[in-house]
Amino acid sequence: MALTRVSASVVSGNVSFGTYNSDMQFLSAAADMPTFIKAKLGGSVLQVELVNGDVFKSFEEAALEYSSIVNVFHAKSVLSDVMGSTTASYTNQGNTSGSIDRTQLYPNPTTNFMDRNADAVAAAANAGGLQTVYTGSVNLVANQQDYNISALLSASNPNGVEATGKIKIRHVFHTEPAASYRFFNQTSYLNYLNNEFKFESFTPETAFYLLPIFEDVLRAGQLELNQRVRRSNFSFDYLDDTTIRLFPAPTMNDRGRRLWIIYGVSTNNEAYETDIPNDHAQFGVSNIANIPFGNIPFSKINSIGRNWIRRYTVELAREILGQVRGKFSTIPIPNNDLTLNGPDLITNARSYQDSLKEELRTLLEDTTYDKLLEKDATRQQNLEDTYKKIPLLMYMG
Repeated sequence: MALTRVSASVVSGNVSFGTYNSDMQFLSAAADMPTFIKAKLGGSVLQVELVNGDVFKSFEEAALEYSSIVNVFHAKSVLSDVMGSTTASYTNQGNTSGSIDRTQLYPNPTTNFMDRNADAVAAAANAGGLQTVYTGSVNLVANQQDYNISALLSASNPNGVEATGKIKIRHVFHTEPAASYRFFNQTSYLNYLNNEFKFESFTPETAFYLLPIFEDVLRAGQLELNQRVRRSNFSFDYLDDTTIRLFPAPTMNDRGRRLWIIYGVSTNNEAYETDIPNDHAQFGVSNIANIPFGNIPFSKINSIGRNWIRRYTVELAREILGQVRGKFSTIPIPNNDLTLNGPDLITNARSYQDSLKEELRTLLEDTTYDKLLEKDATRQQNLEDTYKKIPLLMYMG
């Protein structure tokens, strides 16, 4: 059968996957492709050994290839923003009423990826993080330096679950932290602003100052460090997973006061345990392989994409034609043999396919979200440089 234009209804029964069978724009465009392919492959002069079905299948494959390449670069742009989100399909080929084709949505940028990475650093610095923080205590005994804290591990496991892991001590103290008391106490000998203002600017027992908040935070940390280093007579050493040693040894029993310990619990390979705690990991998108991007609907592809798909279809059809002609290297004719160009068609078709894919990848690489931000920054800098050269007028009154 020669390559001829057919009705759109014929296309759906002659494709490999039926991905776009509900997309009328695809069916209509595919119906026009046989005559286009025939002209591109010299069918106006010599016979082109292809049938309409070969063209329709090539057109579908070209559309799927285009969608795949675009999705790869889209995924590179948004991976950090969709990490942990659902892996349910983002596509809706049928365009059912009430549903959303998520392949056309621009995800709202978030800092979740950076936040989760920063949480690990925050946990190590005792400044928050994902690790659950527990509080426990032990009774002090006169002249006893070593205290077993394994009971704290069991206390951190709810519902009687067997205790596992390692205690990571964050803070040990035997009274309430003194920094908050010193920070807000306004007696004259504790007024920490005395060295920054003249004494007559405030009364000894009153403090009314308009200062940046960061100064309060820095001073609170300074006071806390002062209490730990300069004023505290006690310290501790973490001997192993279950024992701490106090220096010096307590001289009397606690008399109702206890040694308080703030700690976390860690296990080896926490993020890969069978039962992953919600605060350590979450199920969902974890890498580029499970971002649920579907095939881009053909009706949503603009002229740039459709032109690429047509050109790629030509090369796929050229390769098929080469395979067909390659089955017979020569055909006998009167007084001679006709040599077919099957191998050349295959070589050229694959070379052009690689060239087209590289062309598309280069275009997309220049338009990832990161590249767009770089270009916007350059544009803003160029505008700023231009405005700097504009003279400023002076008006004399």
